[in-house]
Amino acid sequence: MMNSHSADDAPQKRLSVIIPGFNTRQEWWRRCVDSVRRACGDNDEIICIDDGSDVPVQSNWIGADVDSRVKLVRKSNGGLSSARNVGLEVIKGKWVAFIDSDDEVKKETFDKCVARLIDTGADIAIYGVEVLWTDERLCKVDVVPDHYYGQLSAHDIMELSKACLLNYACNKIYKVDFITGIGNVWNKIKFKEEGMPCEDIIFNLECIMAKAKWVSIGYSGYIYYRCGTTLLSSYKPSNDRGQRLCADVWQRYAKTLDGQERKSIEDAFVIGKEDFLRLEWQNIWMPRSPYSFIDRWRWLKKNHVGGAGSYAKMLLRQIARRYLYFVFIRKWRLRKLYPNILPVEETRKERSLR
Repeated sequence: MMNSHSADDAPQKRLSVIIPGFNTRQEWWRRCVDSVRRACGDNDEIICIDDGSDVPVQSNWIGADVDSRVKLVRKSNGGLSSARNVGLEVIKGKWVAFIDSDDEVKKETFDKCVARLIDTGADIAIYGVEVLWTDERLCKVDVVPDHYYGQLSAHDIMELSKACLLNYACNKIYKVDFITGIGNVWNKIKFKEEGMPCEDIIFNLECIMAKAKWVSIGYSGYIYYRCGTTLLSSYKPSNDRGQRLCADVWQRYAKTLDGQERKSIEDAFVIGKEDFLRLEWQNIWMPRSPYSFIDRWRWLKKNHVGGAGSYAKMLLRQIARRYLYFVFIRKWRLRKLYPNILPVEETRKERSLR
């Protein structure tokens, strides 16, 4: 792996920000990279990876024509993990952040995180996320207080998972030497390129098992947009390969624990054959799935998951989502799923009062 410590004699950067994109809209690219440029300092770099988009990303979309900190790398399409791994091969920073090309980062985020990383000697900083559903005008804020964890315990993992903060890679800053194995030959952690859509949690679990030291910043520094076709949905496959890899990593992690800690992780995160079948059944109904209606029926008969009733239920659900899924129904469902969700205007008002 190429890295600033060995690739050339150029001075090391403070922070490298890797932004992969595949068929991301031009206006989303601009919104994302402009926010990252505002958050970066003079000694930072921004690596934009065009992962084989149908319409190639242009330098003026991302400000590379006016900002020397921004670099554009083109590659053939290989998926989100592949794009991030290519970025890891060319970065020159001491720290690295992974930002999605359809999201935003707040201006103070990187400075706050790097300061805490330096102060505590941690390998990974984790910060809060604002999840924004643009069509429904709803927002939920997931954040935990400032805390130095050191190595995460099973209890810490449970709490961060409940706060919906462990699964992302985009709300963290990682020490490059830690994940690339410089000074520690046992690491060399990469994103699983066959693991979509669970590559982030797999990457973070690998860091946990490599004994990373963690620190949290009580600040919601990332805006994650949920709006139609996002970066995630453009990559998402129609199989359960990612979930199976993720389950394998959870199982490996659980085996490193003893007693009640091991049981708590296995009960919460390790899933069995029936759970996999349910996940696969849901996955083959995803948008743009290559499965035909006949293929789905054959799968159902082979695996005995609910019979004709299950098939009819999923078929009606897809018809409703495509033709009858009105905004007020989506709002009701989101409020049921996330008790802490609020209208965007109320979220902004609360933030201004702090």
